[in-house]
Amino acid sequence: AQVAAMENTQAAYPVASGMAAISTVLNQILEPGSHIIASQDVYGGTYAYLNNVLRAKEIEVSFVDPCDLELIADEVAENTKAIFVELMSNPLLKICDLEAISQIAGDVTMCTTPSV
Repeated sequence: AQVAAMENTQAAYPVASGMAAISTVLNQILEPGSHIIASQDVYGGTYAYLNNVLRAKEIEVSFVDPCDLELIADEVAENTKAIFVELMSNPLLKICDLEAISQIAGDVTMCTTPSV
């Protein structure tokens, strides 16, 4: 409740790591046959999770340059359930336009990792 209050939100769910946070959220919204668009330059553990674990669950993953808004828009499909980007990509530190990506997403769930 205290963390939720500090973040000005209704609830907070504590996890032990960034990977725990990422996998917890994505496991809730993705199912076999769904699609996720993800930044091509993400933390190595995140890439392994997206590329290996999700694909093993028959979830389609499209890796894109997070700064190429046209490419992101082109990848949105009927089964797209999420767009995952890091505010500052890892390891290249690209800064993507979250507002523009949100507009592209429409009803697609926007998943981001915060900058620290």
